[in-house]
Amino acid sequence: MGAQGAESKGPVDAKALVAFAEGDWALARGLVKSFADTTDQQLIIIAEAMESGDFPSLREAAHAIKGASAILFATAAAVEAGRLEDAAKSGNLAEVERCAERVRTEVANAAEYFRAWMELNEP
Repeated sequence: MGAQGAESKGPVDAKALVAFAEGDWALARGLVKSFADTTDQQLIIIAEAMESGDFPSLREAAHAIKGASAILFATAAAVEAGRLEDAAKSGNLAEVERCAERVRTEVANAAEYFRAWMELNEP
């Protein structure tokens, strides 16, 4: 799927994102930058929390990624972050590791999508 258009499959619900932006590219740029900043910071916290076994911090970081992703219709990242949040609540390290890898992958997919989307659609 390309970054342009109104497809809803892939890392981002493009149809919802297009409707949300409504041509306000300053807002869109700010939100995309906020997504990148938030997820970068929270992924570091997740890695550190996994090393130390700090499940409460891991759960909070997953929740922050879930929220940042949901705001920008990065549905796959939000879903995976929710799964990580649940795994952290259970304290199952093997499941946390699996979920954390999926979160990293989906956040990277969403970030690449946003970069391409902005390049293709910004006036």
